[in-house]
Amino acid sequence: MNMFALEPASENLPQINERAALISAGLIVVLGGWSCAVDLTTTVAARARIIGFLIGPDLVACGHTALWIYTGIYTPDLGVALAVAKVPRQPASKDEPTAGDKPAIRPPSGAGIPDIPRADTVPRAEILLQRSRMHHRDIHQLGFTRLTSPERTALDLIRLEQPNSLGHLHALIRHGLTYSDVLGRARNLHVSGMRKTRTLLKELFPESIKRAEQMRLPY
Repeated sequence: MNMFALEPASENLPQINERAALISAGLIVVLGGWSCAVDLTTTVAARARIIGFLIGPDLVACGHTALWIYTGIYTPDLGVALAVAKVPRQPASKDEPTAGDKPAIRPPSGAGIPDIPRADTVPRAEILLQRSRMHHRDIHQLGFTRLTSPERTALDLIRLEQPNSLGHLHALIRHGLTYSDVLGRARNLHVSGMRKTRTLLKELFPESIKRAEQMRLPY
């Protein structure tokens, strides 16, 4: 196995054992069944490029996949399937910029990270399609990769009752998200589970949010 590249899962027993050893040593992570060298995942731009390669440009990374891009937090779900959503078909309203209108970070080429596939390419990795309605305002673009905004990512993790979702909210805040942005989007987002999510957000201890903001890292 070339641990400085992305590789699909193998049914070859020696390669399976080798991958298990590399995972135990902390040298690779598994993303939707694909192995990826940890050295390729050290920045937001690099992680975005990797996910873009695995899901293609026609899907939006969301949930634990977007969380990993923004923060580097790896959850076991990532190894099984990448959480994605479909790009909304309807045109954006005038006050709702499309992903292409948002400032994009173009990840550095090379460094062992493959090029983003062309449009309509079948995803290479195993994916878990999120059925909830996606809005243009909830989509950011990093380089060629579409992903949910930090606030939509946090709200999705909470409303879908993902493990440690409040801890992940604090992590997103430490990486630049503001609690006021989360509350503002929560008030206007009308998808399943949001009523309970809004109630939960109102009950959060201000002290815990303040601590997360004080520990903010460069975004």
